[in-house]
Amino acid sequence: LKNFYKVYIMTFEDYLKINPGHPDQLTAKIDSIERAYLTSKFYNYLKTVNKDGLVLDFDPFIGGQMIDKLMLEEMTFKKIDNDLYEVHYKYGDYYNKVKLRIGKESGLFKIRDAFFEADGREYELTKEEWNH
Repeated sequence: LKNFYKVYIMTFEDYLKINPGHPDQLTAKIDSIERAYLTSKFYNYLKTVNKDGLVLDFDPFIGGQMIDKLMLEEMTFKKIDNDLYEVHYKYGDYYNKVKLRIGKESGLFKIRDAFFEADGREYELTKEEWNH
């Protein structure tokens, strides 16, 4: 997870410094990272979620819309259960936590789901209940 977040966040950071006018290059890089670190089922889910009329208006790996390398400085990881981890970070005065479910695919540990909070409840992203 630590490596995923470092690569993921720094890709956004590098993009903003080097190629801010070429979103297609960023999309291709993020796509490559997601293919490497997500299970194929979760990757495919994220790629189709907006096509099915479900609008995901936040980044499921940070639980927000803003990504900055400063998040990495105080990011911590906590194992909650056998396959469930919490990722905590601080960005300015903003504290956030994201839960990720991990699974094995082709002998590698990969992210297979993410959780978010809305209306005082926690939802698992791949479960249909959150869009009702």
